[in-house]
Amino acid sequence: MSTLVDLILPPIIVSIIILMILSLNTRMMESQVDARLTGEMQQYANAVLSAIQEEVRSVDDIVSLSESEIRFVSTNKETVKIFRYGRDLKIEKTTSPQGTPQTKTYPARLSSIKFDIVDIGEEGQTLLRVFIESESNASEKVATSPSRQRAYAQRDFYLRNVQ
Repeated sequence: MSTLVDLILPPIIVSIIILMILSLNTRMMESQVDARLTGEMQQYANAVLSAIQEEVRSVDDIVSLSESEIRFVSTNKETVKIFRYGRDLKIEKTTSPQGTPQTKTYPARLSSIKFDIVDIGEEGQTLLRVFIESESNASEKVATSPSRQRAYAQRDFYLRNVQ
């Protein structure tokens, strides 16, 4: 009887140890992918803010502002519209009312974009506050969990040309 236990027990112990090692390896891989995805989402959010910053530098007059879209006239009389298009950021510039817009699309993996005007106390001085949320796809995850990685970025832009 004792030889039977001696023959069965070692393979069971070895298989338990192998399962522990494999599960640890899987967790480490999940955490590395999560860290990489979080970094990528943050880069997307920061890149979107940089693209918006380049356009907002020349704001002369804000035509319309909603939570997810801004339309303004630039100092060189172009009408610029910045908005979310699916998961991308789209910037349309039109030089004349009848002209066809020049469109730039930035792959940003956006899940949310918010524009807001903030008065900073003194008359005529305003800030444009932009809040970005980017989110990964569920298919980019290693594990079967449906969680997604998110990144947030916010920046205030001083609108010096707006009266």
